[in-house]
Amino acid sequence: MNDNFENLLQLFSNLAFSIERIERFDSFGDYIIEACAPSFCVKGVSDRSVGSIEFRSSSDPSNWFIANAVMSLVQQKEDLIVEPSLDIQMKFLERYFDDLVSIFDDENYAKTKTLLEDLEFRRGRILFPERL
Repeated sequence: MNDNFENLLQLFSNLAFSIERIERFDSFGDYIIEACAPSFCVKGVSDRSVGSIEFRSSSDPSNWFIANAVMSLVQQKEDLIVEPSLDIQMKFLERYFDDLVSIFDDENYAKTKTLLEDLEFRRGRILFPERL
């Protein structure tokens, strides 16, 4: 999993994010890398060797959104139960960087937040119908 750590770090640097936090853990090669651009931040995470990227607005540090919801919103496809690989998430970040800047911009973020929360709620209803 070290390759994923290095690949994420390189991608974040290539996209001119400022690295805010790096933590590496002994168990399973887990790590957290948080990086910020002016309008949004990303968090690369490996938890029990499963890698993912989360997104948040730079102005809203307590609300992280999973890549699945962000990808569904930006690509306008509701693939809410598909778990994209870390490689696909990284390619998405690179390809749709300008769109991400736009949706997380302060002028658009209130609408974006509402749409992402709705997507995550719908995802929860699909994955855990017995809990609702």
